[in-house]
Amino acid sequence: MQIAAGAVVVFDYVLTDSDDHPIDSGSGPSGMAYIHGQGQIVPGLEKALDGKSVGDRVQAVLSPEEGYGPEEEQDEVRVPRADLPPDLELEAGAELVGTDDEGESDTFWVVEVEGDEVVLTRTHPLAGVTLKFDVTVTKVRAATEEELEHGHAHEGEDHHH
Repeated sequence: MQIAAGAVVVFDYVLTDSDDHPIDSGSGPSGMAYIHGQGQIVPGLEKALDGKSVGDRVQAVLSPEEGYGPEEEQDEVRVPRADLPPDLELEAGAELVGTDDEGESDTFWVVEVEGDEVVLTRTHPLAGVTLKFDVTVTKVRAATEEELEHGHAHEGEDHHH
């Protein structure tokens, strides 16, 4: 089966920056799983994987616009640590998703923790970075109705609702 919209795709990957500094990697159970065509991975990688099959290796160099976008100056927000769940791991680059008073989802990234305050921004830590992906496709299958309804792949042992 070829990768197309509505397919669940699983791949092993190594992600580096333009200077080959490691950013992230995953293989086997730690690989990436997503539903193709739903914007669940960066646009440039999704485009590069379109039409590929199990066993195909894709090496893609993505400009910031094809990845997490250009680096933008964003105001930082300071939040008292006590206002966040106590069991929340707070380290630079961590993603926090919350809901505002109107029920809208909002995403922030931790810049740093300064004493009793957490410094957050809406700018993704990889914004402005040229990304180099080395990907091997390990599985391609049609998404189930349940996966399409939930909006994500139900692949791997760590899937919970």
